[in-house]
Amino acid sequence: MENQNLYYIDDDLRIFKKYNEYHLLLSPDYSVKDRRFFDISKLKLNRISKHKAYELLHKQFAQTTQLWKFNHEDYVAAKCFSEYSNMWQSIQDLPKHTLNATGVSGRDLILVMHNGEVNYLAYNTAYYPKCPAYGVNGNYHWVDIKWCKPIWNKTKNQWV
Repeated sequence: MENQNLYYIDDDLRIFKKYNEYHLLLSPDYSVKDRRFFDISKLKLNRISKHKAYELLHKQFAQTTQLWKFNHEDYVAAKCFSEYSNMWQSIQDLPKHTLNATGVSGRDLILVMHNGEVNYLAYNTAYYPKCPAYGVNGNYHWVDIKWCKPIWNKTKNQWV
């Protein structure tokens, strides 16, 4: 796919990724139902590098408050770990979870929000800036811990 790594930014600082037949809005914008833009003639887009696109996306998601409801309970993604004075102690204080899946069984996991997606983070007690994350939809990827947000259950008034 020749267009798979083409990233663009518009005048509103929204980040788009070019696919063959559309541009996908990557920036957090919860008012948009369909994130695919087929007609971009009204948008003024400037091409940027993949690195710059993700750098801006991390900052945008870090500044976005994410609220949602699941099973009649309200949740909020707190501030990013990078904003805590003692990031590692904050991580240690969160409740631990376990999953029965290949490669994760027996590991302590914490539930976090990363770039708008809920993930199980397989952190290590030693300092590593990146850790494997397992999305609730089954995807596996590496994430930079400082951009992860712990999840607060507002209904039960506790960390998840």
